[in-house]
Amino acid sequence: MTATLRSLRRSRGLTLTDLAILSGIPARNLGAIELGVLSLDGSTRAHLAAVLAVAPNAIPSTSLSVAPSPTLIDLQRAAMPLAVALTTTTLATSLLSPPGTPVAPSLAPQSVVVAPAGRSPETAPVGGAIDVEALTTALLDAAAATPDRQAILSATLAEPARDGETQPVDPPSSPTSIAPAMTVESKRIDRAAPRGYPLIAPVGQIVVTQGYSEGTHAPTAVWGALDFAIDTDGDGEAEPGPTRGVAVIATHDGIARVYPGSWPGGNFVRIENQATGWTTAYGHLDAILVSDGQEVQRGAQIGTVGSTGYATGPHLHYEVWRHGVNVDPTPFVSSQ
Repeated sequence: MTATLRSLRRSRGLTLTDLAILSGIPARNLGAIELGVLSLDGSTRAHLAAVLAVAPNAIPSTSLSVAPSPTLIDLQRAAMPLAVALTTTTLATSLLSPPGTPVAPSLAPQSVVVAPAGRSPETAPVGGAIDVEALTTALLDAAAATPDRQAILSATLAEPARDGETQPVDPPSSPTSIAPAMTVESKRIDRAAPRGYPLIAPVGQIVVTQGYSEGTHAPTAVWGALDFAIDTDGDGEAEPGPTRGVAVIATHDGIARVYPGSWPGGNFVRIENQATGWTTAYGHLDAILVSDGQEVQRGAQIGTVGSTGYATGPHLHYEVWRHGVNVDPTPFVSSQ
C-alpha cells in the first residue's frame, strides 16, 4: 500500500499537503497511510481513488486500524518494569543514606527524552524519580529509529512543497544515543540540485522505458540518462498516445540552451546553472517552449514530450550532470 499510494500521488505531482486539501484527509493521516502505520477502509480507499482519478482496486483495501509493530509492543511492555526498577533503586539509595550524606550520582540519565526544537527538555523530578511515561515514549521512539523505518520517515518528512520549502511536518524525537543525527536533514543539503520527475502525468503513472547506462544510454559518460513515458492502465508498459504531448518541466533553476532538430536528441533543451554546477538535459521533445538564454525556474514548462531525433516512440530522454560529469538521475527523481 505504501508504494502504491505514494507513487500515485507523486505521479500527479502532488505533495501530502496538496492531497490533504483535495481529499479532506489530514496530511498526517495520509503520511501515516503511506508509512504503513495506518491502513485504509473501503470508503476512504474509494474516496482517494476518485481524487487520484484511478480505479478503486488500484489502491489496496483493508480495515481501518493502527497496526503497531511487534517491536513497539515489546518495548512498551518492557518500559514499565524497567522504570519501576530504576525508581526503586533510587528511592532505596535515598532512604538508606544517612542525612547529609551525598548520594553518588546515578548512572541513569536524568533526561531520557530529547525535546523537539523550540521546546525545553523534560527532566526527571528532583530526587531522581523516573517519569514512566517519558521513558515509554523514548523507548517507542527509539524503535522508530531503526534503519528501515528511518529511510521511510526521511522520504516522507523531507518531501518539499511546491514552493521549494519543506512541508511543516514535525519529525519524531528520539534519544541521541540511538538515533543518528541528520537522518532527515541529509536530504536537504543541496537544495539547488535537480529533484522530481521532469514530466507531468495527467493520468496514469510515469514509467522508465530505458534505464541508466542501458542500450543507447551507453557509454554513461556521454549518453547516461533515463527514458520516461506514461502508463495509463497500470500494466507497467508505456502507451504512446497518452505520452505524446505531456508537459516537460525543468527540475532545477538555470539558463535554457536550445538545440532544435539536433541528432540524435531531436528537439533538445539543456538547463545550465554555472553557479551550482548542475545541468539537466531533455531530449526528443515535440515542442520547445523556451528560448535560448532564457532564465527558467524549477517547475516551469520547457516543452512537450515527442519522438523527434533518434527515437522509436514518444518518450522523454532525461540527463543529469554535475560539474560536467554525467550522473544517474534515479536518486534525483526519487527525492521529489
